[in-house]
Formats: sequence, C-alpha cells, structure tokens
Amino acid sequence: MQAVISPGTYLKGTDDDGNLINYNLLGREVELNLSDFQNRTAGMKPKTRQFEGKVCARIVRNVSGGVLVASRVAQFDLSTEPSRDASDDTILLTSGTAGVPMMTTVAKESDGAGLKFCGVVDPSLKEDVPDDAIFLLITKGVTLARMTVAGSELVPGSIIVSAAAGRIELRAAEAVDTYLATSLETRTVAANAGELALVNWCPTVQLA
Repeated sequence: MQAVISPGTYLKGTDDDGNLINYNLLGREVELNLSDFQNRTAGMKPKTRQFEGKVCARIVRNVSGGVLVASRVAQFDLSTEPSRDASDDTILLTSGTAGVPMMTTVAKESDGAGLKFCGVVDPSLKEDVPDDAIFLLITKGVTLARMTVAGSELVPGSIIVSAAAGRIELRAAEAVDTYLATSLETRTVAANAGELALVNWCPTVQLA
C-alpha cells in the first residue's frame, strides 16, 4: 500500500477542538524504499550503501501521553479486550481506546528485554512525535535503533533484543528472549553509549 505519511513526517492527531482524527489511517501496513529513509536520515546513507530493498512500517497513533523520539523502540498498546458484534456475531479486537483496532496505537517506549510487539520510531524524523499524532513505526527492514548505555560489542549478525528506555541491547547467550533484530555493523556499546546502530528489524522470533 502506498504511504499516506512520508518518512520524516507525522500527521496531526486531533482537530482544533481536541478531538481525535484520522482513524481511517491507523493500522495500515506500508512498504517504502530504503532510499526514502537514507535520503532523510543523517548518517544513514553512508552506512547503508550496500543495502537495497524495502522497509515495512505500520501507521500508528502515539497514545503514550508524551513524545516519542526517532529511532527509539516503542511498544504497541496491547490492552485489548475481544468484543462481539451482535449484528453479525463477529469478534472484534479493540485496543485500550474503544473501537480502535488492535496494534494501531503505541503506548510507550520499550521498558525491558523480551518484548514481542514493538517497532522502531521512524528514524528520519527531525522532531519528536507529540501525543495523539500519527506516524510511521518500522516493523521490518533496515533501520537505525538506539543502543543501550552498557553492554557488549555488536558485530554483524549479533542478535538484538529490546531494552529499557526505548533502546536495544545484545541478547545474553543464556537468555530466553524474543529477538527483534540483527546487527548489520560492528559497534562497541560501551564506547558508543546511546548511539545509533544499524540493524535489520525482523519479525518476532522466540529463542529458547
């Protein structure tokens, strides 16, 4: 599906009276060229010259109550309760906001390891995403994610999991976690605390 939000931008989420708008966009899966992000993201193009292809993103709303920052890992709002439509007996999955489909809103930044349902806030954003705004959350493909402030060296192929404060970290060898990405470059985390790492964001996989 063609994107209705360009990389590096977000849409206003409320009207002049403060009412939520643009519900019709939420949950759309869009496929974008990696070059769309390369050309808008400082430092990304030199790192990704050897990569081509598509980046998958989902159009979501920020319901965290605060701003969301580019390249941080953010969690979907999964406070869902199935409800039944009496008119045709179908099951509806809604998020914390009544009538809003599941996995169309982002509740907060990642707050630890082992998270399954999350993505990376559009790395090409030049401004933070305000509360209620609608933006692109990267769910698959090459992107930049912010590293934790401590940990081991990342090398190409390193398995990465979520960490606190919207960051990523190297998966401990003995951990039973859900991995989110693999590293595409060598980065010494201790020497580059909080810096961006080039990763291949993957569909969720459970590791034993």
